[in-house]
Amino acid sequence: MKATTCALTCAALASFEALVAAKKIHDDATPNTLSTLATDSTVTEQWCMGNVFPFPEQEYTVGLSTSPQVFPDSNLTALRAALASSPAWSFDRVWEFKAKVTSGFARTLSFGMGGGTGFLKFTVPANAGAATIMVKGNVKTEANYVSLVYRGSPSDLVPHKIVFSKVCLRQLPCAEFPGCLPSYKYQPNVSANGDSFESCCEPILCADTVTCTPASKYENYSDADTRLGNTLDLCCNPKKCSEVSSTLCTGNNKPKHGSGILGSTASECCELAYCRDFTGCDPTHDTSALPINNEDGTPRVGGSEEECCNVIECSAFNCSKSDLWKNKSNQSGKGHSFSQCCEPLFCSNYTCQESTKYVQMDSPPVQGNSDDRCCEAVYCANYTCSNSSMAKMNGAATRLGSTDGECCEPALCQNYNCSDSTKYWKKPNMVETAGVQGPRFGGTDEECCTPLYCSNFSCTSTKWKHKEVQDDTVLGWTHEQCCDKIYCENYTCTTDFDGDGNGTKWYKRADTNALKWQGSTDEECCYPMYCSQFTTEFPSKWKRKVSSEPILGSTEPECYDPILCISFCGCNETKGTKLVSDASGVQGSTEDECCENITSSSSS
Repeated sequence: MKATTCALTCAALASFEALVAAKKIHDDATPNTLSTLATDSTVTEQWCMGNVFPFPEQEYTVGLSTSPQVFPDSNLTALRAALASSPAWSFDRVWEFKAKVTSGFARTLSFGMGGGTGFLKFTVPANAGAATIMVKGNVKTEANYVSLVYRGSPSDLVPHKIVFSKVCLRQLPCAEFPGCLPSYKYQPNVSANGDSFESCCEPILCADTVTCTPASKYENYSDADTRLGNTLDLCCNPKKCSEVSSTLCTGNNKPKHGSGILGSTASECCELAYCRDFTGCDPTHDTSALPINNEDGTPRVGGSEEECCNVIECSAFNCSKSDLWKNKSNQSGKGHSFSQCCEPLFCSNYTCQESTKYVQMDSPPVQGNSDDRCCEAVYCANYTCSNSSMAKMNGAATRLGSTDGECCEPALCQNYNCSDSTKYWKKPNMVETAGVQGPRFGGTDEECCTPLYCSNFSCTSTKWKHKEVQDDTVLGWTHEQCCDKIYCENYTCTTDFDGDGNGTKWYKRADTNALKWQGSTDEECCYPMYCSQFTTEFPSKWKRKVSSEPILGSTEPECYDPILCISFCGCNETKGTKLVSDASGVQGSTEDECCENITSSSSS
């Protein structure tokens, strides 16, 4: 695969080099021929450039007979030979047929090339007078079988005739070929016919299309004779000011601002430097820079300290305008900046002045002479007040200090939350002293809160009971803190008459290793047994109770009402039965339960 790719690449490069070389040889050898050919081509293309039809000037008549063939055999033989010698005549390649047609028929007639279902098919208009016929299509037959024929019944041709002239058969002109890409490197050869890059496209040489001007901004590439392109960007090597401005822009000149500026001369790459753009004067000293305009109002030209800065005697320079410098012991010389006329002050020689608010930095700036510059600030946010009666002032995150006096103030109970809401109640935030209302001060439970004692708590619950021994000093206001638990292990469920844990309405909850049931009621210690889960074995003697609420129970008396024979009407004296004598006390709803034989009753 790799070998094949290399071979194809080499072939493509060879083809490209051949195109370039051929074009150069043609241009060098016949400098005036191209325009002549172009003129001829323009004239020819008005009808048919690249015609392979051997006899384009002849006229061909079909009609007044039953022969459908347009071309005579002798001309057809020559045409087939011409097509056979052309590599472009092959299946499915696009060709064009064109002719002038005059028709004596009052209706349209269909013609086309033979082969398959036909190709290059066209219709001659009715009563055509030198009409132009042009059709494009894919080749569908070999050259040896080419013919142009009428595609209807031969008898249709007898009444009149059709005359074909200026017959043209050709590949499409390269001007119509869309594959000469990219268009800035290749162009169609308008003097050729074809349908491939090789047959239709020619290179666009930079040497023929572009002049690298102006010479101060562009120059030819080393491969200018063979380089492809049709624009300055593709064909010319730009000369960038950035590569030469350092040597061109001297004196009062400076490089023009911006990137990508082209040029190689001072006028193209440089501009006057003005003091308004100079930043070398000391910005921390208000008298360092000269006015940006001259006295006559024109901009001050310059690009150096000498031209733009107010250079004065150092003895007249005011070093006290900055806390980073001090006057030299000997202020000789001239300058316009602190560094030229003053002596620096160093943090290494400085001692923090407010020791409770600043401490020496571990790595201070080299130069400085103040707490702000050489020392690290100490904030109240990191300080702890010395006792609970004090609280940090507001804004501790930005307040400097490390003492009670700097960071703390008397604590107010309104800002304090009791340590445990189950053991303390908050006292009122205001307190009256000598008839005057004022804030309650404090920051502890003792100062701001009222203690809650278990001895005052009522253990009124089915799950809790008062402790047998109550310590009056124990704090708390919950069952868990102040009471003992009542466990179900000592509780007997209602209806559990024999104490085995199972009653008819409730059965005991069983403790586990992980859970011990707490309480002293059926609901807390027992599971309910509902009548809905119980079914009697004597449905003829019991009727389920009806209630909108769930009914507890697991026996007939609890869950059912008795059915009494007194309500039974099924005894029949004609059959020898009657209602039992004590029917109001006997349960039942069947003959067996509620009836007795009259005979047996009489005999008894």
